[in-house]
Amino acid sequence: VVAAERDVIYVATAAPRPDDAEWAERVTAHRVRRPAHWRTLETGDVADVLLSAPPGQPVLVDCLPLWLTRVLDESDAWGGDTSLADKQVERLLDAWRRTEARVVAVSNEVGQGVVPQTASGRLFRDLHGRLNAAVAAASDDVTFMLAGPVPDGEWGQRVLAKKLPGFLRLLVGHLHGFQDGVQRPAGAFGAPHARF
Repeated sequence: VVAAERDVIYVATAAPRPDDAEWAERVTAHRVRRPAHWRTLETGDVADVLLSAPPGQPVLVDCLPLWLTRVLDESDAWGGDTSLADKQVERLLDAWRRTEARVVAVSNEVGQGVVPQTASGRLFRDLHGRLNAAVAAASDDVTFMLAGPVPDGEWGQRVLAKKLPGFLRLLVGHLHGFQDGVQRPAGAFGAPHARF
């Protein structure tokens, strides 16, 4: 989607985990795979990046579930009080709607598996599903991918009727071999229908 672009802002949303060697290896592998000419911002403040990017600037956000995990960690929301996290989600959604950049965000699908055993897993599944639905509703295009390729037909790709300035695209699919870096909500899938 942005591979041919020369000037891409790549937003890596994962939080650093200095005491986790395996996580550091994953981050290093991601860094090595990125084109050297892309500008990488390792930050959880995706809203600021979107609002400060110039009109037409290609921005790749990788990825929404790691951003959400970071927000839940930073707002200490794993116990169920998501009021601070909800404010960060609303801030992201506001920036998503207002940006004039060409934004592509990567996310995972949370509705294709079992209901998690843990309360934190169910919380993550529910919030992640709502986040995906809200970002999709504010996007010009939503593409579902399964292990990389876009499936054929209407099931595989739908274009939302609401068009916004610029190009906002949400890629949803299981693109990585892990759900998020926290491991608490590992296997956190389900099909929430509510929206932020």
